[in-house]
Parts: sequence; structure tokens; C-alpha cells
Amino acid sequence: MRKKATHVLPVLLALLVLSLTAGCKNETTAQDYYRKSFQFINAGSVQDAIDLLTLAVEKDPSFFEAYYNRGTMYYYQKKYQEALKDFDKAISLNGHHAAPFAGRGTVYDKLNQPDQALADFKTAARLGDKEAQQLLSSKSLTW
Repeated sequence: MRKKATHVLPVLLALLVLSLTAGCKNETTAQDYYRKSFQFINAGSVQDAIDLLTLAVEKDPSFFEAYYNRGTMYYYQKKYQEALKDFDKAISLNGHHAAPFAGRGTVYDKLNQPDQALADFKTAARLGDKEAQQLLSSKSLTW
């Protein structure tokens, strides 16, 4: 009978440790969600990527890259208004980065708003976006 009790003790100790550490799980950071979203982006699971990017911006409302990438994912889903909101937010957080201007210009182009698209492509080109520069050059436009 004594041997059975000694086998039970390690199991009870393990259960006690598990119960004590259950409430101390590692908190997932905005960066964790952001990095994980790329697995879904690369796999073509756009909605799953959006869900993770949403968690990232909820954790860190100043996360420029998460807004930009979520805007891009919304664009691929043809959810243009949501894409515009995220590109606008990314621009408000970092107005010196070309990518959200180029992304927003692409959305405006899809929405048949050429003046807004051109303004954003020009800004993106001035900020160094090579594709925007090529697009404008192909139309003999300066930036």
C-alpha cells in the first residue's frame, strides 16, 4: 500500500504546479500576433491574417505596420472602405512612409477616384516608392 501512495504523490504535485501556473500564462503581444499573421498571409488565408492583425492593433493602437498590412488584406478582399480606413490610420501614425500612400492610391483607383489616386501616387513617389514612380513616369507625370 505504501508504494501506491508514493506513485500518487508526483502526480498530485504535478497537478498542483499546473493549477498554480494556469493563471500565469504568457501574454501574447501585438508583435506576436503580427508575426503570426504572416503565416496566414503566406498560406493565402486572408481572413485569418486580418483577425490576427486586428488583435495586434487592439493590443497596440499605434502599430503602424499592422494597420498597413490589414489594409492590404482588406484590399485583397475587395473591402475598399475598410482598406481606406486602415491606410488612413497608418498614414496618421507615420506620414513619412510611402507604402500606405501607394496602397490608398490603389484603392482610390479601384473606386474610380482618379484625383485622390493621383495625389497619393505622387506622395508615394516622392517618398521613394519605385512602383508609384514607374506608374507616374509611364503616364509622363512628374511627382
